[in-house]
Amino acid sequence: LPKITLDSVYNPCQGSTLPLSVGKPNNQEKYLWSNNATTAATTYNLSGNHWVQVSNNCGSEFQYFKIAFATKPKAAFNNTDVCEGQDFVLDNQSTQAKGISYIWRLGDGTLDSGFAPVHTYKKTGNARTFLVSLHVASSKDCADSITLPINVNITPDASFDAAAQNKTVFFTPKNIDNQNTYKWNFGDGDSSTAQQPNHTYKADSGTYTVCLTLSNAANCSSTQCQQVHFSVSINDLKAQGIAIYPNPTNGELTIEFSSQSANSSIFLYNTLGQQVFEHHHLSSKQSLDISHLNKGVYWVNLVVDGVVWSSKVVVY
Repeated sequence: LPKITLDSVYNPCQGSTLPLSVGKPNNQEKYLWSNNATTAATTYNLSGNHWVQVSNNCGSEFQYFKIAFATKPKAAFNNTDVCEGQDFVLDNQSTQAKGISYIWRLGDGTLDSGFAPVHTYKKTGNARTFLVSLHVASSKDCADSITLPINVNITPDASFDAAAQNKTVFFTPKNIDNQNTYKWNFGDGDSSTAQQPNHTYKADSGTYTVCLTLSNAANCSSTQCQQVHFSVSINDLKAQGIAIYPNPTNGELTIEFSSQSANSSIFLYNTLGQQVFEHHHLSSKQSLDISHLNKGVYWVNLVVDGVVWSSKVVVY
């Protein structure tokens, strides 16, 4: 009788073709497989119970065998646009099952093995595109991969300047674009969506935290807050450790702080709102020459560590 020896592995991955053979072909033998093949070797691509018959002049032999194709996982994810400098979750749509592993290559040198990892592309101020790859593998070494581009859009800068005149504060964003949207919170319950708003506070003096949320055309947004202090009386600043003297002045103005700041500037505005003087990096006691200014009332804006302090001085 003929002897049947199948040379194959019976756990191939789904979607592949399994080759089977009963050895070297023999002209004295005839072959019949359950898939109707009549050669010594054939292929199968379906799971299930199968058989092969080998016959010669002495008789025939049957051998039954079972093929179980291992399930092949599917790699898939949504490649939606993201914003630089902001966390986002990779939207994995791949097969989820016990024993499946995931390897992400995020295009910026980062590798991650989580199912839906959180990632942040560094903020550079430039729009970029990264090719992101996902490799999904099962415990039986069946695998699938996919590579898609992810667009990283610019996150806008929401910083702004504030200048006060009396109880009215004028706000100017550093990022001005008609495609942007602006949402201002003035810290007293009022708000605005104007690009460059001004706001009049009801109190004669006070400190308010003003926030700007700026969104661009790519739906990327950021929020920046800073404190704005204004006072009708110069004496109110003294309570905060800031002295401006003499007032009135005939051309020399001294700014004195109770503690020095490495980030301080002064701006003077006339009653028309025009900036007429500026000086940066003030010392703890800074003398300024403003003798070139015409006689009149001027608004002083001190910016110290991002906080705007405002009052007025008189030049005679």
